[in-house]
Amino acid sequence: MKRINRAAAASFAAAVALGISSPAAIADPGHGQGGGHGGHGTHGGGGQSSQGGKFAHDQKHALDQIARLDRQIGKALDDSRLRKLAPVHDVDVKSAVLANGAADSAALADLAVTVQAAAPGFDFGAVRDQLRSVRPENYRIVVNALRRAARLAAAADAAGATDVSAAVDAAVAQALALNASSSKADVQTLVGALADAEDQQDGTDDSGDDDGTDGTDGTDDGTDDNGTDDGTDDDGTDDGSDDNGTDDGSDDNGTDDGGADDGGADDGTP
Repeated sequence: MKRINRAAAASFAAAVALGISSPAAIADPGHGQGGGHGGHGTHGGGGQSSQGGKFAHDQKHALDQIARLDRQIGKALDDSRLRKLAPVHDVDVKSAVLANGAADSAALADLAVTVQAAAPGFDFGAVRDQLRSVRPENYRIVVNALRRAARLAAAADAAGATDVSAAVDAAVAQALALNASSSKADVQTLVGALADAEDQQDGTDDSGDDDGTDGTDGTDDGTDDNGTDDGTDDDGTDDGSDDNGTDDGSDDNGTDDGGADDGGADDGTP
């Protein structure tokens, strides 16, 4: 648990580059060969101009999408709640989340360089598909989950509940495996791991219910602390229930092939 899990971020960087790091941006060999088809040198000039305009539009739009996603990631990582994250069982979760975000931003920067260097014929559709899978709001979900995990870990350690501590560690591992490209299913796995830790914590709290005995020998002498029995006693039950503080919050990342606004993704938590 002390080792930062960067596998997911590295996978994203590789996925972004896949298929476009060496762009097959080759113009149709049937066009632009004026030397071999002198009679066609001026024919279709309007079509070439139209294709050039579409290429420039697609390129600009892809670069705008990349920049917008990078801003959203930066905003999520600048959240005050992330800055206040405490270590969980000696794991520096804040640094791990920031490292994942930095890897995402670096992958987007590499993609921007590839798009900028593209030539007519480049597959911008593949770029748009990849950008649609980037969800900066994942980081807000991760931060909320880690805040709750820190509170659960503190309670479990105080109670000596090793099983709860182990469940918390599993939830933390899930959280640190997420990045902006993680799927909604990945997010749900985190929510489930944290819910397991919550359930075990609830069971630990419930095990402390009052069994009706006052004395340490397992018998009830029928008296309260003042020596009289008023017939009432606190049952000491505690259902321990609490919201797990996570919200899958998953939503479309706001990317739009029409150049819409920044997306404004929000996980719905205050």
